[in-house]
Amino acid sequence: MSQANQPRIPSAAYGLTIAMGCFMAVFALVTIGIGLGLDTVLNTNRRIATLFCVVAGMPVNLVIAIWLTRKLLARMVEMARGKEGTGFSKADAPNTDTDSGNRGA
Repeated sequence: MSQANQPRIPSAAYGLTIAMGCFMAVFALVTIGIGLGLDTVLNTNRRIATLFCVVAGMPVNLVIAIWLTRKLLARMVEMARGKEGTGFSKADAPNTDTDSGNRGA
C-alpha cells in the first residue's frame, strides 16, 4: 500500500489520550498525597486515610475523566466539522422543514 492511500494518524485523538492519562495519574497522586497528609494529621499507623482516599478517589477520577473526555471530543468534532454547533442540542440541529415556503403569515 502506498503512503498516499494510508489513513492519516489522528493526532488529536492521541493528544487527548495522553492528556487524559496524565490527568488520571495526577489525580491519583493527589489522592495519595491527601491520604498521607490526613494520616499524618490523624496520627494513624495503618494508613487507613490513604487507603480510603485512594478507594474513594477511583470512581471520582473515572467520572471526571469520562465527563472531560466527552467534552473534549465534542469540541474536536465541532472543529473537524468546521461548524459552531456540535449537533447535540436542538438549537444545533439542521432545519429539516422541507415545506418552509408554505408557512402561513
